[in-house]
Amino acid sequence: MKALRRHELNFNSSLEFFKNALAKANTLSDELLKEINFEKGCFFALLPEGAFLENLYDFRTSILPQNPTEEYFVDNKMSTYSIIPTINKEVSDLILNHACNNKLNLVFDDVNSSYREMSLHDHFCSFRKNYNKEVYLLLENNSISKELILDCLLLSNAFWHSLCVLTLFPFDGLINRELSYEKIKNICLTTVVVIVGAYDGEGYVFWENSDLEMLKNKEKQIHEY
Repeated sequence: MKALRRHELNFNSSLEFFKNALAKANTLSDELLKEINFEKGCFFALLPEGAFLENLYDFRTSILPQNPTEEYFVDNKMSTYSIIPTINKEVSDLILNHACNNKLNLVFDDVNSSYREMSLHDHFCSFRKNYNKEVYLLLENNSISKELILDCLLLSNAFWHSLCVLTLFPFDGLINRELSYEKIKNICLTTVVVIVGAYDGEGYVFWENSDLEMLKNKEKQIHEY
């Protein structure tokens, strides 16, 4: 496991990246941009020692030291490949700890799955929810594990979009597969952390709300209502 160091990020540069990364992706992304006052929190990146910090604000560019190139033969012809470095395992561990310590639930944008796959019985079947034809993975606090979070990070990761939300909104009433617009909005209203894929798939940019007590009061009001 690589030790990750927190790097505070410039607000305006990070907000611009968030807006571009989330704009017109789906309803969850749109509502995050609409309902969250990003000034009530801060942006940061988590990176290991040796990261290319000169690329800290070049959010679309590789930032980690690359793995060595490996050679292999196909039909007697030599080819090469290199495994893309990531911090997914380390981030999964941090998400698990933060979610457990603060009783947070997780929402992943299941961008690589289609609405037609909702009926498939696989490892993620019980976690998939849909709003219209958008597919999301909803993980309740009492069902999460580091391995499951890592699987969901990988499933959510596309070259153009990756999103994870840590929210106080309870999922205990979400029995049906179908999400409502109201529930998506309430997820966003009680969001504690937003994690967006960055650095050419090698890392993430985080936004964290700085007033957890305010969000807890808001969740209580929503729940009572």
